[in-house]
Amino acid sequence: FLIIAGLSGSALAFHEELDAWLNPDWFETGNTDPALPIEVLVERLEAHDPHSRVVFVPLDTQPGHAARIQLQSRTEQVGGGESSPAFDEMFVDPSTAAVLGRRQWSAASLSRRQVIPFLFTLPKR
Repeated sequence: FLIIAGLSGSALAFHEELDAWLNPDWFETGNTDPALPIEVLVERLEAHDPHSRVVFVPLDTQPGHAARIQLQSRTEQVGGGESSPAFDEMFVDPSTAAVLGRRQWSAASLSRRQVIPFLFTLPKR
């Protein structure tokens, strides 16, 4: 038990670095162009997925790195049915608004895309 607790705790201390190492195609863009204005980026992302709204955009994204955008399901009904996106986190090139990847943070999976969020939410389960 102590070994598992120690290893998972160590992984949590470096969760962002480990996540970027496991998923470099989501965290690195290779594009060093200037970032779009925040309102333009948000508008494009919300147009891309009308079932979600952007709730967090980091302001300190470095050139060549993706922005980790947090999303939330819209509460109104879209297209006659309840909106329920399959993801709440999106990795985006901030200079083009190109979506590099997306995931549901709380999904229970040990795949390389989900292992860090899974370890992060494990104590809450």
